[in-house]
Amino acid sequence: MMNVTLAQLFSLWIRRSMPMALVAMLAVISVFSIKIPGWASVVPDYTSMAIFYWAVFRPDLQPVLLLFMIGLLKDIITGNPLGLTAISLLLLHGLALSQQRFLVTKPFLFICFAFMLIQLPISILSWLMMSVLHFCLIAPDPVMYQYLITVFSFPIMMWFLFHLHCYVIR
Repeated sequence: MMNVTLAQLFSLWIRRSMPMALVAMLAVISVFSIKIPGWASVVPDYTSMAIFYWAVFRPDLQPVLLLFMIGLLKDIITGNPLGLTAISLLLLHGLALSQQRFLVTKPFLFICFAFMLIQLPISILSWLMMSVLHFCLIAPDPVMYQYLITVFSFPIMMWFLFHLHCYVIR
């Protein structure tokens, strides 16, 4: 039997915690307020990108309860109705996870295309839920812009997450 030191256990714990710590950090970064008119509608949804990536490549490191809590945290910070982001993140995770066996072996551009297809109904559903909760039809332009910026930013985020996955998490 191999002896495992405390330092090795701690190192393993840090590496296995990295995906969710990164998702939480991206959730907070994505809601930073910058004093530029319309900034919130053009910030990529970093949280969704990371959740999709980890759901496809390491779903074992992405507990659903933590995703729910990160969604609630993001709702509290942004002032959105409590649970709206959590539901969206859980749906994204579920859809990505349902295609995980198929996507995990596909090339880079195919995975980017899959993210585009999966993120679209999530964005539309978020917009519809926000409209229903506010009892009025909210203009879809900001959601459309954020969706497009998120989709076009995904390859860069995927490259970053891939390298983090290969060299840190293993």
